Amino acid sequence: MIKQIKYGASVENDYVEEEEGIPFLRVQNLRNKEISLTDIKYLNPKLKRNIGNCYVKKGDILISRSGTLGVAACVPKEADGFAFGSYMIRKITNRAFR
Repeated sequence: MIKQIKYGASVENDYVEEEEGIPFLRVQNLRNKEISLTDIKYLNPKLKRNIGNCYVKKGDILISRSGTLGVAACVPKEADGFAFGSYMIRKITNRAFR
C-alpha cells in the first residue's frame, strides 16, 4: 500500500568527505530490486535546507524517473536516513506493511 509519492532533492553536486557530509543516493545507486551502497556520495551539510524532506526510510521504494526509467528498489536499513536525488521518485509505503 502506497501512502505518498515524492520527488527527490534537486541540489548542486557539492560533494564532501564521508565523515562531514550527508549521504546521498543517486540514480547510479539503483539496481534492479536493490540499492548499491558501494559508491555513495556525500553532500555538503550547507545544502540541508535545499534537501528539505527528501530523505528515505527503510522500506520506502525508490524508482528511477530518468536515464534507465522504472528501475525500482526497496530502501534497506543501511540506507535509512539518506537523502535522495531528483531523478528518483520515493514511494512511501504504509508503515504497517514494512
